[in-house]
Amino acid sequence: FHGEKTHPMIKQARDLNIDITNDVGLFRRAKPDANIIGITGTNGKSTTTALIGHILKDNNINVAVGGNLGTPTLDLDNNSDWYVLELSSYQLESMDYLKPDTAILLNITTDHIDHHGSMENYTAAKERIFEGARHSIYGTELEYQSGLYQGHGMIEFDRLKGEHNWQNIACAFEACRQVGVSSDDIWVSVASFEGLPHRQFKVRQINHVTYINDSKATNINATLTAIKSFENIHLIAGGLPKEGGLNGLEKFKSKINHIYLIGEAQDQFAQFCQNHEISFTKCHEMEKALKLANDNAQNDKNSSVILLSPAAASFDQYPNFSVRGDHFTKLVNAL
Repeated sequence: FHGEKTHPMIKQARDLNIDITNDVGLFRRAKPDANIIGITGTNGKSTTTALIGHILKDNNINVAVGGNLGTPTLDLDNNSDWYVLELSSYQLESMDYLKPDTAILLNITTDHIDHHGSMENYTAAKERIFEGARHSIYGTELEYQSGLYQGHGMIEFDRLKGEHNWQNIACAFEACRQVGVSSDDIWVSVASFEGLPHRQFKVRQINHVTYINDSKATNINATLTAIKSFENIHLIAGGLPKEGGLNGLEKFKSKINHIYLIGEAQDQFAQFCQNHEISFTKCHEMEKALKLANDNAQNDKNSSVILLSPAAASFDQYPNFSVRGDHFTKLVNAL
């Protein structure tokens, strides 16, 4: 939609003043009075979307959850009172309008530049979520901050570990307050949230080793949020590399016991590890990576974490991050 990569059909449509939209725009046209909570951000949007949906359902509000997460927008229950939509930069740039009741922008870090052409274009697409919004919530990671709710002192929930999840909880909290759920009821619902299966999801624990599926971490910023949450980490990383590679990981190498590299990224990631004196092994395949990680972690008498957090896309070896995470989970459950 921007720059040299703009499709010729889009250019021609613009020249002819033809409206351009997508399923999200069509949904709003078909339901102009629908109550919508829209969530976007480079990282955390799926967790926040699912958490808001859980809180509302838990408090007997008729809500449908989908968009970029799970059920496509046009397949959602037509009789719902509220719609909670995860929105990607791709969806936001191509819709004509949304006008949500509440718009949430969690964060913006480098991603999808191959599609958008520049960070400026990527940011502009994300910020479209605020067009016509009645309420706007900005994540605290953004340089420009608003009156985001930050009270009550964040506590650690088993399925929502790490400071990055404090922001997700705070944004979900404020969105649900706007709907009319009481503060006390929101906290009760947050405590019962099970988490997402591919976002820092605890698969199981064997002896002193915990196995975490964070397959949805397809860029280094997402992986770093996971690493900040654990200690003595046996990290499985790699896949189809993205811009930036593992840059930034060196700041947290004291948390990492060993890295097990897979996929197309393994040579690039191996060079990074060599440059920063981080212990690693090239494994290429998930099976070999998990077997070696499990052997090393079980032989270590200290508590440790085997963390699948690839910092790369999945498309070199898997159809999507879900299939990658399911493969890891199946292998872990077979141990």
